[in-house]
Amino acid sequence: MRVPNYYPARSLARRAGKPLIATSVNISGRAVHYNLRNLHKKFISKDIAILNAGILSKDKPSTVVECKDSKLIIHRQGSVDIYV
Repeated sequence: MRVPNYYPARSLARRAGKPLIATSVNISGRAVHYNLRNLHKKFISKDIAILNAGILSKDKPSTVVECKDSKLIIHRQGSVDIYV
């Protein structure tokens, strides 16, 4: 589950009355995208919606954690520190 720290995305989910199902545009192990300049090349043939936040601050990416069999597996250590 992802809870964005971006008001327009949170507001959109609140107005929909349901969580939004979405993925990050960042591909694991590759450079992080902070604006849309080169993003359109990767997704040109896809039917997608993009919530454009403009140029983002270069903060750490999100932490990605999998919960499996009552254990936490850290796939990417990001802005939230988790220790297992």
